[in-house]
Amino acid sequence: MRGTIGYLAPEWISGLPISPKVDVYSFGMMLFEIISSQKNSMYFEEGSKYHYPSWAAQKVIEGDEKCLFDSKLGGEADLEEVKRASRVACWCIQDEEIDRPTMGQVVQILEGVLEVNVPRIPRSLQHLMEDHISHMYDDVSSVAKQGAISDLVVEFDPSNSNASTAVLLDSSNLILTDSVNSLIIWQSFDYPGDTWMPGGWLGFNKITGEYQSITCWENPENPAPGPFSQSLDPDGSDQSVILYNRSQVYLSSGLWNGQYFSLVPVTGRQSVFNLTFINNRERKYAIYTIEDSSVITRYVLGSSGLGQQLLWLSNRQEWQPVFTQPLSHCDVPSVCGPFGLCDLESPSLCRCPQGFEPALKEEWELNDWNSGCKRKSQLKCGTTSNLNRGGEEKDGFFMMINMRLPSNGEKLMVRNAEECEMACLNNCSCSAYSFNTSCLIWTAKLQNLQQLYSSDHGGGTVYLRLAAADLPSTNNSHKVKTTVTITKFPSFACFINSQMDSKNNPCFSLPPFYPSFLFFFFFFSLKTHLSLPTDSLSLGQSLSGNQTLISKEGNFELGFFSPSTSDNNFYIGIWYKKLPTQTIVWVANRDAPIFDTSSAELKISDQGNLVLLNGSKSPIWSSSSTPSNSNATTAVLLDSSNLILTNSVNSSIVWQSFDHPTDTFMPGGWITGEYQSITCWENPENPAPVLFLTAWTQMDQTNLFYYTMGLKYTGVVGYGMASTSLQFR
Repeated sequence: MRGTIGYLAPEWISGLPISPKVDVYSFGMMLFEIISSQKNSMYFEEGSKYHYPSWAAQKVIEGDEKCLFDSKLGGEADLEEVKRASRVACWCIQDEEIDRPTMGQVVQILEGVLEVNVPRIPRSLQHLMEDHISHMYDDVSSVAKQGAISDLVVEFDPSNSNASTAVLLDSSNLILTDSVNSLIIWQSFDYPGDTWMPGGWLGFNKITGEYQSITCWENPENPAPGPFSQSLDPDGSDQSVILYNRSQVYLSSGLWNGQYFSLVPVTGRQSVFNLTFINNRERKYAIYTIEDSSVITRYVLGSSGLGQQLLWLSNRQEWQPVFTQPLSHCDVPSVCGPFGLCDLESPSLCRCPQGFEPALKEEWELNDWNSGCKRKSQLKCGTTSNLNRGGEEKDGFFMMINMRLPSNGEKLMVRNAEECEMACLNNCSCSAYSFNTSCLIWTAKLQNLQQLYSSDHGGGTVYLRLAAADLPSTNNSHKVKTTVTITKFPSFACFINSQMDSKNNPCFSLPPFYPSFLFFFFFFSLKTHLSLPTDSLSLGQSLSGNQTLISKEGNFELGFFSPSTSDNNFYIGIWYKKLPTQTIVWVANRDAPIFDTSSAELKISDQGNLVLLNGSKSPIWSSSSTPSNSNATTAVLLDSSNLILTNSVNSSIVWQSFDHPTDTFMPGGWITGEYQSITCWENPENPAPVLFLTAWTQMDQTNLFYYTMGLKYTGVVGYGMASTSLQFR
């Protein structure tokens, strides 16, 4: 068998290492012959000459296995068995050894133990198949020169290497041409990496059975294929899907409706590019083109699973996202890796929960979080008592509130939360539990942990199992609070002492000292540490309740407000100070209201960010600036209504609200290459953003474009706006 032409696996000819799968290849060829009683070499049909395995593989792809029956059977064979055997044969003769099944798998498939998908036509057979098709045309080269994507492109192995030329086109397509007949015999657009370029395509070749798909990089510094890929739906529907590990669909575009993919309407009425979906006899594919050749754009599938259409802004020398899918980074499966916590308010998106640290710090520094987090201390598992025999503390649980519950939890039948906790504690494999009306425990590494906020729905409490050494120390936290409180009153203590003994201070006297007077001064001194500079907030200071910041000239005020009298939703906002009617011009936590302003705090975090904490002291909004020295960071409300974070060391502005407007474009605000947008309120009593937005992207030095939900709506000539008053309602 090994010496018979037609049954030899490609490894024998190419010089690649020989493995047992060379016999699998030979078996596949024989299986085709057994099914149809036709020889491997040739097959004749209606006077036309075909290479039989190529023709048979094509029939398998088309689902027409019935025509492969041996005519002597009279159509009495089991069609499902023939279909299964034909697919197995086609998989066995794949060019790449890694794509072929083992003989053990072949037996399981033929016995019905394993399912088998539709295979693709091996490339070595494609050339023979296409060489036959080329004879159907009088002038193949003229067909190829038409340039339409749907036209036939004939591929073959050139016999004369001197006739081959590689050309890099202005579209970024690298093509290999035959200079004799000007045919394209190979092109890089058929094999994209992580980038879908204008003029390129994602689709399915019905003749060859090949898919064009893009695959993310392993990480930003390693172009090896990563876990995410995007292509047309392998199941055959007219939509694009992003796959995790080439099997799990976590995002789909929705079906093509004739204008755009239904779940991504931003791809429809774009002026920057035109998206087209083609489904003809040879191919089914999506392709996009650009009208203005000066526009530089690309679609990239990132290593975290995010697909982004990017636009190059020459004046800013940076890429600007036009649209992103999925909309939330945290929707990407396992984006933060095992035990990683996805937090949209965190500057780095992913962080490690209490008791954990990055598993591979060097990868986290590259924003590659796939490695996840590891425990700082190993768990102690055994008895359920608080102390083991050596006096060492046992494991405990850290409460994480308002969390998206991890997937694949195991439900236990228990009566209450205490029994749920004990069930987890007694199971050395249990890493966390949650109890609402039922008990869920997780016995594997936690995946897809996400911190939710007050505007999110479906959050629960997760109790994360930690070693005693990694649990927060309640006693220590009390000591810190006591120390801070005592240090606030040294001058007050001296003052009280002098008043208790007025003889030591004859030049200063007060009425008789009563306990109520002492209480008044004690209460007053407790509140003095909350007094704030008029227009600024520094580390150690916080804003809560009715406290506000007022700009230097008193034009604007910042504090808590409620736009509705019918509920208790409060927000941090900026409004005109001197107007009789409160007019809000900026809102921080517009989609995450708080419900108790007395326990909420606006403060400078240890990372130097302005952060809003709810009553549980969980962050629900953050300025998300680059981490800096918090001791040098100050928040200042300017008379322009701009709230800025400054670094007192070098007087630089590290964050400002003018870069993040809500529904109002204020005088002194700006439009730059960096993406700024204003978004309307849900309604007059709810500042949450809705679907209508206005944004500008500076394409060059003269034009500003106005978009609605990423779709270009109208064009405005730039630099003529300096003396123009704009109003949006």
